Amino acid sequence: MASGPPNPPAGTQLKDVDPNITPQIRPGYGRRKGKVMAPLLSSIDIHVTSRRALDERLESAVKKLQDLAVLTGTHGILVARNKPGHYTAELSDQVPFGLTREVIR
Repeated sequence: MASGPPNPPAGTQLKDVDPNITPQIRPGYGRRKGKVMAPLLSSIDIHVTSRRALDERLESAVKKLQDLAVLTGTHGILVARNKPGHYTAELSDQVPFGLTREVIR
């Protein structure tokens, strides 16, 4: 039986990623017995200093998360403003699949 790719080791750096977007790799996610359990990339931290950069990076992060969300069909996307210039976009089981919600923390 074919299995999916193994989870990357802790501290693994992803190549060709915007240096202002920090993917969070959470252990225990990925493929198990041929079924998609949850995506490896479930949270993206965004740090910006301009509105233009914010719009571009949020759009990119949400698109990446949308592509991952369709693998499970169970998570929506939550975008949180943590403080000025610091945002987190993440898959969330608290947001219905197909929706994106924004919160200010």
